[in-house]
Amino acid sequence: MIPRFARLFTPSLIVLSCCSMTVHAEDAPPPRPAAPAAGTMPLTGLPPAKLLPNICVYTYPTASANAACRAHCDAAYGYYYSYVWMEAARSFETAIGHDPECAQAWLGLHAALSKWGRGKAPKADGFLAVGGAAFQGKLPERYEMTAADYPLSIAKNLMPKAAHRTQLLIQAKLQERGLWPDTPSDQRKAKAVATLDELLTLYEDDQEAWFARAQIAEGRFGGAPFSKALLKLNPLHPGANHELVHFHENIGRPALGWANALGYMQSSPGIAHAFHMQAHLGMRLGKGRETTEYSVKAVALQQAYHKAMNVNPSDDHQYTHHLEILTKALIHDGRYAEAATVLAEGKKHGATMRVEHFRFALERRNWTEAESQIAALRKTDKPNAAYHGALLALARGDESRAAAEWESLRQAGKAGPAQELRLWEIQGRLMCRTGQGEAGSKLLKRAVDKTKNDYGRHSWGGGAYFMEAWGRAALEAGRTAEAEEAYLEALAHDAGSIQAALGLWALCDRLERDEEADRYIKLARRLWAKADPADFAVLQNDLADAAAAVPSTAVVQRFRPPLRYVSRENDPCVSGIAVGKRCGPYSFVPADGPDKGKPTCYICEQEDKPTVVVFARTLNADTAKLMTLLDAESVRRKSTGFKAWLTLLTAKADLTELSRWSAATGLKQTPVGAFEDVDGPPAYKL
Repeated sequence: MIPRFARLFTPSLIVLSCCSMTVHAEDAPPPRPAAPAAGTMPLTGLPPAKLLPNICVYTYPTASANAACRAHCDAAYGYYYSYVWMEAARSFETAIGHDPECAQAWLGLHAALSKWGRGKAPKADGFLAVGGAAFQGKLPERYEMTAADYPLSIAKNLMPKAAHRTQLLIQAKLQERGLWPDTPSDQRKAKAVATLDELLTLYEDDQEAWFARAQIAEGRFGGAPFSKALLKLNPLHPGANHELVHFHENIGRPALGWANALGYMQSSPGIAHAFHMQAHLGMRLGKGRETTEYSVKAVALQQAYHKAMNVNPSDDHQYTHHLEILTKALIHDGRYAEAATVLAEGKKHGATMRVEHFRFALERRNWTEAESQIAALRKTDKPNAAYHGALLALARGDESRAAAEWESLRQAGKAGPAQELRLWEIQGRLMCRTGQGEAGSKLLKRAVDKTKNDYGRHSWGGGAYFMEAWGRAALEAGRTAEAEEAYLEALAHDAGSIQAALGLWALCDRLERDEEADRYIKLARRLWAKADPADFAVLQNDLADAAAAVPSTAVVQRFRPPLRYVSRENDPCVSGIAVGKRCGPYSFVPADGPDKGKPTCYICEQEDKPTVVVFARTLNADTAKLMTLLDAESVRRKSTGFKAWLTLLTAKADLTELSRWSAATGLKQTPVGAFEDVDGPPAYKL
């Protein structure tokens, strides 16, 4: 029997007498609607949904004769797969208004309300609430349920009228929740898995079943195979692509998830979060301007959504995060005017983004604003305030103030790795400024060595931070070798590092290495192509001033190279690094082997071990023959630490195709990978 509540439901129904029954949300609190108008729906308390164009391309064969119900369900799935829980719930409830007997919509509403953590359950009228115990022993079951469980109970009641595949989806969810007969608490998940496996055996094309199976899988890698199987069925499934972006980020193989990031955007062209998610990977992979443009679009879509659905931006938790990441990207790319606009927008809606405000002020040499941010920090977080105060003092050339802030940080900070790194950074930079360059450089290199393989520090474009600090300090101390090493490391860990590109330009220009200087200034201009030329000139002059301590005519003693080029004496060398000179560090992405999908620097790992690096722009028979010989040599000389690898220089990496080529060539010990720039690593002059 369908409850009378379900039979009478329409989108225009005035809100019933309700009580808020909140359940725990798995994620940060999602947006609340801004002052809903009269005519709200009874379970979400929201006005009915609007069908916006081009939200998501996903469609599911919802068993309903009502076209509006099916359309709102499709929109709901698009929102749900992008974690826009409120809109998913709104859309599912609107779909129910068009077809109250659509079991699939009730099941979807249960899922959305469970994630949203809000909504309303039916409330008994006053007489029943007071007299229920006296007249019936207890209230009817529907009045004791949470907001999320009530739709699930309706879906259960509708099972006899539902399609078979929908029945199995509902049964699996009921088993998972322990609401199905013969489901002991210790067998809930196993029973649900068995039901979903039966569903997939009978209906292998059911996309919701594949997604549900991925969600319930156990283990770190448990869900990924099911998500990948779903993409074989539908390459543009928004949920599978979204979850695989998170998955590949979390396992430290961001390059393997880039295709999913692109697929997610293609699947959900009207949803902001799809265009934000690529930044989780792109900023780790040095995608630079590409990822910034996508983040700009994410915020534009978010603002359009706020207007269309009357959502208060201050109540939208995704919006603040999107603004924060966009600000980081814009500052990184030197797009200061746009960054200022985004920061102002965040401030208008209560987003503090204090770190971003401080960094922006520091970049623009707005000392008053930087001091203001530090003053606010001192009220609640003295160690953090002292650290940022030291950074400001160093930027202003006030070493005594920086030393005082360092001492405050040392005394107030909580012992731990983060505190240790901050102390090393400030002390190392101070020492390089005060005639102790060798000791200061060593301290900063220690910070680099401790963090360069820390995957967590490479998020949001921060992988080169300590390397840039080391390079700048060494440059100011006139320690040419360390400065060059630091900046090359910075470019290896962040291909978009403007500090490294201009730092190497300043160094090479000072040493009259004109060809290299020209290469690095061109790289810098490419990285900051959308920056204001005046801002570019300020940074360029700043680094030129920092390099003033480097003797312009001295013969520089370069640091001892771990690797050297080997060639026959009479071979001309018209490109590349000169024979005997250091092979600089660079990162590429292996297409196979233990490091598949990870930005990797084998130069750093090899140190002084025997090594062969092959760069190629095409994969032909000669390349295959050379790599086969090196593969055999890798096996024969394994005990010596010998390593060879191939780096394909390409505008766009296809790791799958590269892996297939490696297998067809018969390579077993020799990694192959890609570097996304046909010119290759700048230091190699290819």
